[in-house]
Amino acid sequence: MENLGKLGRDRVTGFEGIIFAKVIHLFGCNHYELKPKAKDGELKKTESFDVRSIEVIGEGIVLEKTEVEKSGGDNLNEPLGKLGRDKVTGFEGIIVAKGVHLFGSDSYALSPKVKDGESKLKYAQWFDVGRIEIIDDGVTAEEVKGEKPGGENLDISDNLVL
Repeated sequence: MENLGKLGRDRVTGFEGIIFAKVIHLFGCNHYELKPKAKDGELKKTESFDVRSIEVIGEGIVLEKTEVEKSGGDNLNEPLGKLGRDKVTGFEGIIVAKGVHLFGSDSYALSPKVKDGESKLKYAQWFDVGRIEIIDDGVTAEEVKGEKPGGENLDISDNLVL
């Protein structure tokens, strides 16, 4: 997670902020979450951008290596594609993304399956990794991979459940 904590800028919009999280998707469309500095005492919303559109423009927040290493573990793709259940609510879904955060509060996005008779797809929900138990093998990345990276429009800051 070499870029966590660095100051980044989106090449398209010019949006700048600290690279606060990296979101690794089952579908291959990985993102960085950029957290801008407060302006006039007002907090600004964290925004998400494709990792390929972000350029590192400064040091940002310098953390001791051990703090950064705690965030994300060694295998970032584990357990993408597995069926998981939130131990608190019982919510179930395929783990479609993993959020690796600057200060170690990592999370998984679970995308629920459509139930019989439903015609509307539900959005993935984010949960702290410690709340999720793996209950089935789910799907592999190869089963859902297209020619180009793609994926759901997930807003990690709006529905993160700790």
